[in-house]
Amino acid sequence: MLSVAKLARGREGYYLATLASGREQTGGLIEPDGRWLGGAAAALGLSGTVEGAALRALFSGVDPTTGELLAHRHARVRVAAYDCTYSTPKSVSLLHALGPKDVRDHVRAGHEEAAEAALGYLERRGARVRRSPSRGEPTESVPASGFVAAAFLHRTSRAPDPHLHSHVLVANLAQGPDGRWSALDGRGIYLELGAARDLYETQLRSELTRRLGESERPAGGHEIGERAQFQGY
Repeated sequence: MLSVAKLARGREGYYLATLASGREQTGGLIEPDGRWLGGAAAALGLSGTVEGAALRALFSGVDPTTGELLAHRHARVRVAAYDCTYSTPKSVSLLHALGPKDVRDHVRAGHEEAAEAALGYLERRGARVRRSPSRGEPTESVPASGFVAAAFLHRTSRAPDPHLHSHVLVANLAQGPDGRWSALDGRGIYLELGAARDLYETQLRSELTRRLGESERPAGGHEIGERAQFQGY
């Protein structure tokens, strides 16, 4: 499953609070560090682990490395990012939660590979900005250089129940063909959402079949394995 929601300014704190570095109090499940994704992340010197200060700067329209304001009108933008949430079926979440370590590792890797593949498609087809051909003319939607995104893996729901999913926060900021940074044309993301959702689900099924196969069910996990197969995974 893939869904997209608009993330308002200041809401990135929720994702950072799930990490060990962002905890203000002890207790609760600590999730893995976030990772930078997207073809345009390197242009801002972003790679590897997501740091809170860099994420907040980016969502404010500021270059996290130089402190330079990237888009002069960004203060008017209410949407800081698009939260693309990739969720595994319940059977896969249970397999990840209850299986032995090698199975958990395969399930997590398969999920992350599928999510990145779907994000890549969404980036190639949906990363767009608005530009006016000339002064006074209506704006047009044109291709952007790519996404700048931060991915956060979560293993449970807020309940909490086993729920393996990833929040990929696509910054509402992209570089147009003219080299200028501005807000994304969000219509491109929503237009390609259905195809990206199908790609994630198909890729996840392929990854789990390739990584686990029929003969590598976890010991004692026969029922979970059969349930996953019954649901097409």
